[in-house]
Amino acid sequence: MKKIVVAIDFSSNSINALKQAVKMAAKLGAKVYAVHAYLAIKRADTMINVNRLLKEEAETQLTEIAESLELPKGASIKTKALKGDPVKAIEKYCNKVEAELIVMGTQGEQNDPEVFLGPVSGGLVKQTEIPILIIPNNYSIDKIENILFALKSMVIKDDAQLVPLKHFIKKFGAKLQVLQIKTPDNNPEDLIVSDRVKKLKAPIDYIEAENIYQGLTTYLTDSNVDLVCVMRRRRKFLELLFTRSLTKKDTFNSALPMLILRGHY
Repeated sequence: MKKIVVAIDFSSNSINALKQAVKMAAKLGAKVYAVHAYLAIKRADTMINVNRLLKEEAETQLTEIAESLELPKGASIKTKALKGDPVKAIEKYCNKVEAELIVMGTQGEQNDPEVFLGPVSGGLVKQTEIPILIIPNNYSIDKIENILFALKSMVIKDDAQLVPLKHFIKKFGAKLQVLQIKTPDNNPEDLIVSDRVKKLKAPIDYIEAENIYQGLTTYLTDSNVDLVCVMRRRRKFLELLFTRSLTKKDTFNSALPMLILRGHY
């Protein structure tokens, strides 16, 4: 994992996500790219000057933030101001630099206590195939010793889907626990442990719940976990969580960092 893109909007939540990404980057052997997307003004009479000012202001703030960080040995950071819709601009940039991970805060500048994910983080989760690490507000990653890989279906079709998870396990020396959440709408094939899950050589626990979010929330209540890993599957695992631009906390909430892997479709 060589390239990590961190999307920031200059809110305290996003700056904290950048700080956590920098801490992890040294451990993961990755370079950090801090990016901010600004919406361009489309009126012809003001477009050139205003857009130049927006870009310059964003670049200045990015530079100031980067220079204020204490970089661990082996860590480096590059900044970039992006023009356009945040979700589209960030994804385009990630593809350009061949990012292997996107890091974001759960919320941006809105900081709405009733919302789990903001429109940009939620939009990227729905749209991109790049793995995303979501950092809860004010969370500090001091250690990653225990990782929970929560699945509704044990079917994994591609080894590449698990590469980011394996990288975290190896670089942090973490222990892995697999959790299958059985819901009333499970298909029979979902319950069969695939060879790719078996090769993780991790203990498997099971829980029954009405839905995936209830099961995960219940399990985490009494568990010693530092990082939750889930798999994004269209119409399956995270469907309800990311179907709106703003995801309400009464639907799902996690006080732990969440690594979201690319699923199959």
